[in-house]
Amino acid sequence: MTLKELLVRNKSKILHRWLDLVLDTYPPETARFLKDEKDRFANPVAFTVKCNLELLLDDLMNNPCEKTVMPHLEEIIKIRAVQDFTPFQAVSFVVLLKEAIANELKVQIKTKEIYAELLKLESEIDKLSGISFNVYSACKDSIYQIRIKELKAENHALSKMLGV
Repeated sequence: MTLKELLVRNKSKILHRWLDLVLDTYPPETARFLKDEKDRFANPVAFTVKCNLELLLDDLMNNPCEKTVMPHLEEIIKIRAVQDFTPFQAVSFVVLLKEAIANELKVQIKTKEIYAELLKLESEIDKLSGISFNVYSACKDSIYQIRIKELKAENHALSKMLGV
């Protein structure tokens, strides 16, 4: 059985494990809420993360390219860029996929039948990490630009009020 066949067969388990690992990057109380609240409107963060993790996993199983993965990475990273994460923590969700796959396919991986394919997939995941960091940097830059505009507007309004 090929790695792709194993990924397809175990997709829901891998996705569930990956989502749990990603949500565990949040403080315990927040992680519990994100995992327990199933209403997409009451919990838009978990909903967005889950949907886009699934789309990323689909992309990885079907020969990913930067163009196809970028929108899904952006949706997750936009959320994580405004939260209290370091740059590494914000993009670490990508690498957590390796752990999810290793946990769910440990028996098959031990047989070494899919080892070469797994190395190739892990290389693709590593590429996603690099792309994710670029997306994170762009998001942070946008946030800083917005903040600068706000400060300029506040400064202008204050100067106008003071007649300066």
